Amino acid sequence: MPVPQTVMVRTDVDLKQLLYDQLPQEKRGYLAGMAEQDLKQLLYDQLPQGWDGFKHRLDAAADVVGGYPCFLRTGHTSGKHCWRDTCYLARAEDIVQRVGNLVEYSATCSIPGLPTDVWAVRELLPTEPICELPRYYGMPLCREFRCFIRGGGVLCVHPYWPWDAVVKGFDTVPDGLFEQWRGMCDLELYESTAVRDIGSRVSDVLDGEWSVDILWTSRGWYVIDMALAEDSFHWPTCERIGKDD
Repeated sequence: MPVPQTVMVRTDVDLKQLLYDQLPQEKRGYLAGMAEQDLKQLLYDQLPQGWDGFKHRLDAAADVVGGYPCFLRTGHTSGKHCWRDTCYLARAEDIVQRVGNLVEYSATCSIPGLPTDVWAVRELLPTEPICELPRYYGMPLCREFRCFIRGGGVLCVHPYWPWDAVVKGFDTVPDGLFEQWRGMCDLELYESTAVRDIGSRVSDVLDGEWSVDILWTSRGWYVIDMALAEDSFHWPTCERIGKDD
């Protein structure tokens, strides 16, 4: 299965200590007037017990997957729409900021927050983006497709990026981008066959219905993410929407 080289890192370090709301109450008044970046730096200067070992393991994992830059995420999220502040890890010196931002992002995803005890360091695949999305902190806009799979087969395939999500990535949409986006969303027959073949192979080893995200790179197609179908965005124009399959 074409997947990026990945190293998993588990930790019992209390990473919530990187969050402002975990500070003792008596310190919050003093810190309330500080600029966000200064506040975060102060938090990062008072790192939780066990941090050095955790950071060393992330740094070592980066070496295993090919070095920097690499892709960093937790076991639940990458916060990729905040690209350069979360999942894009350019150098070892940025680990504390990226981890801190991902912990913060995880804490705000739901009322209980998402766990941050499992981390993944992944090679940064050689993509061919048509542009970067400024409002998503420089996230590259790349060819990517989502397969919905079940029972050893592919139910449907859609481009990953709907146009309205692309538009939200800009203050002003560049001229000609719509045409580029439309071309990015097209699949030639041989490409569709390759994407569906990968989706079917994934479906062979899973029960239930899933979404599988498949990214085009200069090395070919790669599986980069999966989720339960019920938790995944589905193009509203798909003929399967509203049907009981």
